[in-house]
Parts: sequence; C-alpha cells; structure tokens
Amino acid sequence: MEVLDLILIVTIVLSIQGFKKQKRLERLWFSPYRFKHHNEYWRMLTHAFVHADWGHLLINMFVLYNFGAMVEGLMVAGAWGEASWLPLYGFSILYFGGIFAAALPALQTKRDRPNYASLGASGAVAAVIFAFIIRFPSEQLLLFFIIPIPAWLAGIGYLAYEYWQTGKRSRIAHDAHLGGAVFGIIFTALTVTNALPNFLEVVLGR
Repeated sequence: MEVLDLILIVTIVLSIQGFKKQKRLERLWFSPYRFKHHNEYWRMLTHAFVHADWGHLLINMFVLYNFGAMVEGLMVAGAWGEASWLPLYGFSILYFGGIFAAALPALQTKRDRPNYASLGASGAVAAVIFAFIIRFPSEQLLLFFIIPIPAWLAGIGYLAYEYWQTGKRSRIAHDAHLGGAVFGIIFTALTVTNALPNFLEVVLGR
C-alpha cells in the first residue's frame, strides 16, 4: 500500500466519523488558540484528516488522488529528483510538510482568537498540486474540469486569487491554501534540479 492510499483511507474514515460525532471533529480540528494556550500540539496535524461536510471531503480527495498518484508514482519510480530518499520518504515529506505549512499562517495571526478553528486537507493538497505545477509547468489542466489551460497559468491564477482573498471574512482558510502551495514550491525547488528556472522559462516563453 502506497502512502497516498493510506492517507486517503485515514482521511475518509476520520472525516465520516466527524460527520457523525461533532465532539470528535472538534477534538481534531485546528485551533491556534488551543495550540498556544492549552498545548494541544496534535491539532497542527490532525486538522487535515477531518472535513466539514461531504462536498469538502470529496473535492479534496478527488484532487489529491489525481495529482498525488502522479507525483508519488514518479517519486517511487525514482523519476522525480536525484535525492536517494525521495522514493521512500518524498511524498510523505511533501504531504505532511504541506499540512504544517498550511497551519502556520493561522498560528501566527489567530492564536489569541478562541473561536477560530479550521479543518480540511486543502493546504496539503495545495502542496501536492504546486509540486506538480512547478515540475510540469507546460502540462494542461482543466479549469472547472472543462477549460484546458497550462499548469503554470493555473498556478499563478490560484496564488493570485488566494492572496486576494486572504484577510477577507470567509469560511475558507485562504491563508492555509497559500501556506501549503508555498511549501510545495519550495519542496520541488529543493528536490528537482533547475525546477524554478525551467518554470520561469516556460512562463516567459523562452
């Protein structure tokens, strides 16, 4: 069983349990206030394994499966980068690093707000998506599952939108999406030789 398969199974099971038992959901979601004031450090990890509703869960798992299978497959095959640890640990570091990176913005800005909480795998999924985008900027992605656009353009549009939405009143943790995306970019830049220069060449049309 690959790491992606295990992540999908655990996330689906815990999310469904959370749908049925609100207290269990509250125990796992990310509360920067409880992290800081009650030392509930596990919340930086567990929040990515529970979701608000079926729509939230299914979208994240669908996107994660599609991008994650490609990224992990390349790592396991030794075709992602040159580091010897990538086949065994690469996808785990990418995904779990994305989870922690997604929580950092709220930990900094909302640690004294007892009523704030967030949940979902979106930040970690963003890390996987952007690892793919930086690695393969010329690949075609389907905007709204219909309109084909280059991966680099989808990535820039995503970052611009999430940055524009950050700070506005919303139920969506846009800062978490940005945190995960940035981690995915950094991870790929560090593990794939010339990944960022190649990405910029594609964007600039060179």
